[in-house]
Amino acid sequence: MKRVPLHILFWTLYLAQDTAFAYLADAGVLSHLTSLARIVIALKVCVGLLLPKIILVYFLVYVMLEKIIKQREKLTLNILYTVLVFIVTLLIYRILEVYIIYPFTYEGIRPPGKYFNAVSFLFGLMDLGFVSGTAIAIKVIKLQFIAKEKEKLLIKDKLETELKFLKNQTNPHFLFNTLNNIYAESVYKSEYFQFPDDNQIINQYNLKSFSKIFLILNRFHIFLLSL
Repeated sequence: MKRVPLHILFWTLYLAQDTAFAYLADAGVLSHLTSLARIVIALKVCVGLLLPKIILVYFLVYVMLEKIIKQREKLTLNILYTVLVFIVTLLIYRILEVYIIYPFTYEGIRPPGKYFNAVSFLFGLMDLGFVSGTAIAIKVIKLQFIAKEKEKLLIKDKLETELKFLKNQTNPHFLFNTLNNIYAESVYKSEYFQFPDDNQIINQYNLKSFSKIFLILNRFHIFLLSL
């Protein structure tokens, strides 16, 4: 439901610019009419041709675009299918324009012309292409933005996991075991050095907290000095 106002805004803006274009295109034919009458006629024409555009746009954006992105192995088939849908929509567009919109809107002021008119088909193609291309571009930008946000979340989760792992590694028990392993390895490899007794080191430094950690650190320090 949150997207409904955005969709309404999109079609409102498109209808406004399409009406403005139709108003300017008919300036010569409808020059004898007032500006308000010309705006009303332009608006009627654009609203009448809006339905096939809406169907085409939502079909391309929410059906074909998803298939083209996800079904890479059927890319050629999906593109051909998209072109076919576009052609069918263009034919329906011309039917509405020639047999319904023009006769009932212009009322003989502007003749609809022949159905198979190259220039009219070109203008219809541009009209459908503009609105569908704009909608697809907006959808692609939105998908890219969502993908980047997901990537940021994944990176954030990965960093948090690594930080948690590092914090666990700095745990006193982990540090004690690591230093104890170093001490054991040093004793095993040393042939000339004997470490002081544990009780002597504890009495000397009078450790109260983390005594084992400081004990191992002291042993390692003495061993380094003796090398």
